[in-house]
Amino acid sequence: MSIKFGSSSAVLCALIFGVTDFAYAQTTAGGGVDEIVVTARKRKENLQSTPVAVTALTEGVLERNQAQELTQVENFIPNVELESVNFSGNALGASIRGLSFSDLEKSFDPTVGVSIDGVFLAWNTGALFDLDDVESVEVLRGPQGTLYGRNTIGGTINVRRKRPSGEANLRTSTLFGSHNQFDFKVFAELPVVEDVLAAKLYYIHNESDSFTDSFVTGENDPGKDSDTFGASFLFTPTENFDAYLALDYQDDNSFYPPILNLTEQGEGICAALGALEPSACREGSFDIAEDSGFETSFGAIPYTAPIETFAATLEMNWEVGNGTITSVTGFRDSEETLEEENTGTLPIDLGAGPVPLIAAYRPQNSDQFSQEIRFSSDLDGPFNFVLGAYYLDTHYDIFPVDSPFGGTDSGQIFSLGAAVQSYYAEQDTRVASIFGEGTYNLTDTLRITGGLRYSSEKKEFLRDFLNPADGSVDASAQAQETFNDPTWRVIIDNQFTDNLFGYASYSRGIRSGGFNGRAVTPDAIGPYQPETLDSFEVGFRAQTSDNKLRFNPTLFYSKYDDKQEELLFGLGDNTTATIVFNAASAETYGAELEGVYVPNENLNFRFAVGLLEWKYNNFTALDTRIGSSTEGQVIDISDTAQLRRAPKFTFALGGDYILPIGNADLTFTANYKHTDSFVAGAALFELDPRAIKPSTDVVDISVTLDTYKEDTGLPIDLSVTAFGKDVLADGVGRNGRPFNALPDFYFTNPEIARRWGIEFKTSF
Repeated sequence: MSIKFGSSSAVLCALIFGVTDFAYAQTTAGGGVDEIVVTARKRKENLQSTPVAVTALTEGVLERNQAQELTQVENFIPNVELESVNFSGNALGASIRGLSFSDLEKSFDPTVGVSIDGVFLAWNTGALFDLDDVESVEVLRGPQGTLYGRNTIGGTINVRRKRPSGEANLRTSTLFGSHNQFDFKVFAELPVVEDVLAAKLYYIHNESDSFTDSFVTGENDPGKDSDTFGASFLFTPTENFDAYLALDYQDDNSFYPPILNLTEQGEGICAALGALEPSACREGSFDIAEDSGFETSFGAIPYTAPIETFAATLEMNWEVGNGTITSVTGFRDSEETLEEENTGTLPIDLGAGPVPLIAAYRPQNSDQFSQEIRFSSDLDGPFNFVLGAYYLDTHYDIFPVDSPFGGTDSGQIFSLGAAVQSYYAEQDTRVASIFGEGTYNLTDTLRITGGLRYSSEKKEFLRDFLNPADGSVDASAQAQETFNDPTWRVIIDNQFTDNLFGYASYSRGIRSGGFNGRAVTPDAIGPYQPETLDSFEVGFRAQTSDNKLRFNPTLFYSKYDDKQEELLFGLGDNTTATIVFNAASAETYGAELEGVYVPNENLNFRFAVGLLEWKYNNFTALDTRIGSSTEGQVIDISDTAQLRRAPKFTFALGGDYILPIGNADLTFTANYKHTDSFVAGAALFELDPRAIKPSTDVVDISVTLDTYKEDTGLPIDLSVTAFGKDVLADGVGRNGRPFNALPDFYFTNPEIARRWGIEFKTSF
């Protein structure tokens, strides 16, 4: 195997710089890695000459690794943490390069954007969806404000679903797995008008029990229960025009494992209730669950966050002259409710019957409409560009419900059966943006790219503070704010040789300012101001001349200013308030390396390494510790505060081997992912071990038998996959993401671990 990069200095740079831009691909017929085309910069480009930190996962990689939902793509990408946030319907908690925010309140904005078929989601609610019938998932790391707008300072996740093919076919998938998992999916395609109009209809059903058994009943907790219906159409009346319409409806009534209590002896609710109810203490709940492999749950009521969503997407493309005009229209409407007991404590009976200690019932509605139109040039000269405009209109509201425990009071938070927080809140947001990015070829190999986006965003917020007893308005707060912030990017790149490409970039990202949706007094609603991130990046993409080894390193450094921090305050009535301040500045820096090695057409290996460091330069916060020498004072906690969900080391190694057997293929797939421990709960004044999510080592395996109708003479393609997830785990669950609800109260969401299954796929 010969290696030709052009110069020794270029080789040295490629080996030193330890970060990544990489995509997994099918192998070529003679072995080697196929070319990967990405749309990370809203134009089609070869991955190996795209000057952005992007990982593209193809349909084949997702299928072979049984990646069933979006959170599982983290197993292949460095410095990326994805998880389900059970406090909101199908919500994604995303962290890229240590930049994260996963609060359930829709007045707060995410740091990582999610785009489905070109439609940017205003919130990460509803972002967890089935990955079957997905063409690719692209994960862009670092600020993407020029082309994707605000609230993408950590990065962007782009999901592209497969368009209707125009050929008549019927595909089904039936999966049986651990915990009575049963998934059934059917996709039907047909040519309505040959070569002009193609259609696809689909139905997805997911159900399972939880991996936990109730400590009270000894029976399985309820689990997944979701139905999704959809239709898509591809209209191609001419060679230079196409229109894609997708309609989706989901009704998800899933349940989640109740949270577990981590409160120690002498603290908070354990000190107050431990003798009355042992589950109010760690040893009476969490320790028991841990000893059972997290198969035991504690909770006064079932934990559920049902959501009903309708979504519509229309994308149109016109080839005109030397370019393409693209229009993307999106609409989403959701209704959701959170129902859960917030301490992990069993029901408390003070004489009037058992009731939850602290329960949340939070119904809310949300909708968004967006319109983007852009022009991508395809000029013969040295200059090409993307120019566009974008509009987004969103609304959400949250309202009280009658007490589910009897009585006349209503609210969202109930303590021992009585409402302790009752309010109505709503927010309207309107964003208008113009953006452009152009690339100029200075020489045959050297290019420079500049991009700029300007957004004007107006937020109108209302919160009525209600009396739980009669619903009257005790106080009201109403405010509006406009944020006008530019974002930009400058890139210089060079094609050193046919097999070595490098770039350096500087970009500015913005996360929007806003209001505190969970404020409990009118003067606490804000606003807080936008935060900014300046990011510097150097990357290389290299491969050997025989196309068998590809490795893509990158270095990055980011400076965070006016960093928004959510600070938690106890209110003395078993409730809390989360208030966001522009409290800090910080730096993150690190390295990533991704690669693939394909020795022959039947075997491939892939790897990904991520290194991440960070520090707070300053962080001012109100000291809420009772008895502290600085109690009630605003102090600098930059030496003790911890950046959340920022593991310092991640490593992934996997591969596939295809064994031809007669008219069939047998594919063996394995993937290993190590993630260092990281702080997940709030860790401000001191680091409590309960705020740390332990390190994980996850091994997934699968064996797939594929038969093809052109070889067997049968009328169908058939695929059978036996798989195991997290097969080396000690139990069926593990300690998940911990939360800090008060300075002396921690709890955690257990997450599923070891499980098995078998899937049958057919294609007629």
